[in-house]
Amino acid sequence: MAKIAWVGLGNMGVPMSINLAKAGHEVTVWNRSAGKADPVKEAGAKVAASAAEAAKGAEFIFTMISGDAAFEAVTISPGGVVESMEPGAVLIDMSTVSIDVSEKVDKAVDAKKGRFLRCPVSGSTVLASAGTLTLLCSGPKDAYDKTMPLFEKLGKTFFYVGGANEARTMKLALNMMIATSIQMFAESLVICEKAGMDLNVALDVICGSVVGSPFIQYKTPPIRERKFNPAFSAELMVKDLDLALDTAKRLNVTTPSTALTKQMLEAVVNMGRGDWDIAAVIPLMETLSGIENPVINK
Repeated sequence: MAKIAWVGLGNMGVPMSINLAKAGHEVTVWNRSAGKADPVKEAGAKVAASAAEAAKGAEFIFTMISGDAAFEAVTISPGGVVESMEPGAVLIDMSTVSIDVSEKVDKAVDAKKGRFLRCPVSGSTVLASAGTLTLLCSGPKDAYDKTMPLFEKLGKTFFYVGGANEARTMKLALNMMIATSIQMFAESLVICEKAGMDLNVALDVICGSVVGSPFIQYKTPPIRERKFNPAFSAELMVKDLDLALDTAKRLNVTTPSTALTKQMLEAVVNMGRGDWDIAAVIPLMETLSGIENPVINK
């Protein structure tokens, strides 16, 4: 069994680290908000007093953090995991962060004679709990192969996409498609509503048609119930689209649909609904289209 450190216990980090603990691995966790470690502790994990303490002696160090500043803080800042990283250890970052901060961490890990994998995930909290996420990974291939037995406890679909930061770009590309898809879904539903159609009938037709993708199928049940509890929050998606747009600018890629969708999700955040699911663009579009008092069961 492996000795594992897990840093970052958000909505995804908790079920993922629990799956590793339940598989019998020696897991030590740390999170800035200590109370979030309780469910993982109940699953058999130890709780460290700092990120550096969690990483001490670990063969594999997982980080699952919300953004660049937090990622840098728990890795290369004083008290971060790199401070106590052992030679040969593998740092696996599963966050969605920028290539710039990723390269800074890579240099620090290399100086400690460690290995660094960029391994963002695609999927919801439901899939995280079930251990059926999609994992995108780039970095040293030997480190990827070494970590695969642990990846198999977290996901069911795996893509090794290159030796450097390719997984970062791939994750942003997927999130661009998710975000623009939910905006398109919202516009399509609202035009049906305004035409007097029953929303459930419209959802039946969409799900039974060629556009009824797995993503649309997954989003439909909570939309039917008008529930917007976050599988992927609007606030986090805005952060990811900022990264995507920055990447597009650097690469001279034109992304008008992504830019517009980001503005719509920013409007959701500005309404005080940043912690709602990205599907909250639906009631926003209803309001903008003159549908009064749209039903919300959050």
